[in-house]
Amino acid sequence: MTALTHLMSKIPIWLYENYAVACSDCTLVRAGMNVILSARQTSFPHCPIFIKIFHANRSKHSVEQEGHLNNVLVLHSIASAKALVSTANTLSCLISIQNQKSAVLVFLTAQGKACTLDDDDLTLSASSLFQLHQLTLPSNIQIPLLDINQKLHHMSALSNLDFASPELKKHYIHMVETAQTQYFQSGHSICHGDPRAQNIFIHNHRATLIDFEDCCLSTPCLDLAIMIWNIQSNRPQSTYSLDKIHCFINHYNQQSTHQFTLQELTPYLLFHEIRSVWFLAQYHLLTPHTANTILKLSNAMFSVLKYDIKLNEQSRNHLSHI
Repeated sequence: MTALTHLMSKIPIWLYENYAVACSDCTLVRAGMNVILSARQTSFPHCPIFIKIFHANRSKHSVEQEGHLNNVLVLHSIASAKALVSTANTLSCLISIQNQKSAVLVFLTAQGKACTLDDDDLTLSASSLFQLHQLTLPSNIQIPLLDINQKLHHMSALSNLDFASPELKKHYIHMVETAQTQYFQSGHSICHGDPRAQNIFIHNHRATLIDFEDCCLSTPCLDLAIMIWNIQSNRPQSTYSLDKIHCFINHYNQQSTHQFTLQELTPYLLFHEIRSVWFLAQYHLLTPHTANTILKLSNAMFSVLKYDIKLNEQSRNHLSHI
C-alpha cells in the first residue's frame, strides 16, 4: 500500500474524530506540494467536502490564519468555500503522514462553475479582485507584507536551485537582473496572490475565490499581473490573449480611481515569471526535458514583456537624473 493510498484509507476515521463529519469514498483531487482530497458526506452525498493537506513547511498557526482569512472573506462573498471548525474549536488540525505531522484545512464544496476566462467571467473576476483590494480586515487576521525587491534578492541566490539545464539557468539569471532595473511599488492592499482560472468560481453572477495560501499585502498590480500572466501564458503572442487582457483591465479600471496600464504592470508580470521558474528549481521539480519546455515558454513570455521593460528602464533612468 502506497503512502497516498494509506492516507486516503484513514481519512474517513480522521474526519469523524477531528471534525465530527461522517464521510466515505475518499478520492485524490490533486497531488503536489499540497495534497487535496475529496470525500463524500454520508448525510449529504451530493455535497463532497475537500481536505487540503499542507506541505510540512507550513506551520499550524499560519494554516489556522489562512482558514480564518478564508471564512472572513466568505462573509464578504469573496471566498467560495467555508473552512469547517473542528471538534477542538480550531479550523486547522494535524494529520500524520509517514511520521511527519502536516496541518490540514477542511472545506465545504465551492459553489458555482469553474471560471472559463470568457469575457463575462473576466469581468466578474475583475470586480471581485477590486472588492478584495479595497477591503479592511479585522486586526486579528494577520497577512504577510510582500516586499518584492526583497523577494527578488532572495530569488537571486542560486545555491539551492536546480534548473536541470544550463540554458534555463542563464535565462533565469537574465530575468532576475532585468527585474532589478524595474520599479516596484509598495502597497498594503489585500492581494490573493494567485488569481487564476483554477482558483475562481462563478456563481449567481459573482466570481469567488479559493486557495488563499499566497495571500499577502501588496499593490493591486500584483494580482492584476498574475491574472494577466495566466491569460497570456497559454498564447503569449496572440491577439486573442490581448483582447482578453484588455477586457479584464478595462473592467477593473472602471471601478478604480487609478487607471492601470500594461506598461505599469509589466514588472509584476516579470516578477511572477521569475517566481514561477524559481519555484520549480527550488523544489527540484525540473528534469532536462521539462526544463527545455519551461525555457521555451519563458522565452516567449519574456519576448512579449521586453518592450515595456525597456520603456520602464528608460523612464526610471530619466527620473534618476532629474
